[in-house]
Amino acid sequence: MSIRFTVAVLTGGNPRNFMTASAIRSINLQTHSSIQPVFINNGRSVNELKLIQKTFGSDSSLSNWEVIDMGTNTYDPKDLTSVWGKPGEIFLSKIKGDFVFIQNDDDFLDKEFFKLIDLKFTKYPEAITAFGQVFKWDWNINSVIQSDNNYYGRPELENGLDLFNKVYKDKNEGYIYNPGISPVCKSEMVKSSGKHFFSGGLPDFPPLMQIVPYGLTIFEKNARIFYGFHTGQQRRDWDKKNMMTGIYYKDLGKFANHNIAGAKKCGPITRHHRKTIENFFRERKITYALTSLIYLKANHRKIFSSKSQSIRVVGLHLIVVLRFPLVAMKIFHKIIK
Repeated sequence: MSIRFTVAVLTGGNPRNFMTASAIRSINLQTHSSIQPVFINNGRSVNELKLIQKTFGSDSSLSNWEVIDMGTNTYDPKDLTSVWGKPGEIFLSKIKGDFVFIQNDDDFLDKEFFKLIDLKFTKYPEAITAFGQVFKWDWNINSVIQSDNNYYGRPELENGLDLFNKVYKDKNEGYIYNPGISPVCKSEMVKSSGKHFFSGGLPDFPPLMQIVPYGLTIFEKNARIFYGFHTGQQRRDWDKKNMMTGIYYKDLGKFANHNIAGAKKCGPITRHHRKTIENFFRERKITYALTSLIYLKANHRKIFSSKSQSIRVVGLHLIVVLRFPLVAMKIFHKIIK
């Protein structure tokens, strides 16, 4: 009996009909038949969704999808937990599959993706997560521009805690290419984490921090995922602005708290597990502070409207750096190399 997957596609950013149509089509054309598709409309107009089907045909139809209409856009540029926060909490009650996969509407999958993942879960029924091979897709030229060759050194089956340690303890982030793609996760684990799964910086952090460490994880290099990269990506603009102005510090604090709370919901959390999460986000704060100070030294007039605002934000960055001077020194040497 084949595994059933629940797949959520979340709209985001400015209208991008061709990208959204490609995301929908990539699910509709999957060769694996047991899929529950859920489309989360976060502020897009009904006319836009009708236009997508009219323009791109039946392969981009939502007729067999469950549609969650948020009404208005729930994104708050000053709170990145909002990206998946409210939509995710509603989506939780809709999950019917054995495993969950989520993506944004500027990403798409190879048509064999879930067939290959299904075969691996059938081969390793004790596994609780599965990763595919990620390719960076540039929508400006409609072509792959990057894939991570480190992936080819990964085993087919791996202890999830080992993977967590390689990425976050050993700082080998290149071992897993995860710029915004979540692995396939066991549904009961996602439900156990609840709101914390969707508010911990999804899709980058929660799966790896909250779920992966509690079981075996699969890697299927032939299950291809195409991560969309394009001009006008609001998230990238938010990241840069929030980092420079210090807003991101609150987000990183929230991410740390949600990921620790979510991990506790999924299983007993060890001191090592908790401290690794705390250290990761602390070092991320220091990295952002140092990077911002270096950039603002030459470009503060481009960022701030007044001298008082500039002084306040620079002071905020300095507080972060001076709070952990030894860690900051190590990170500084890495940045300037």
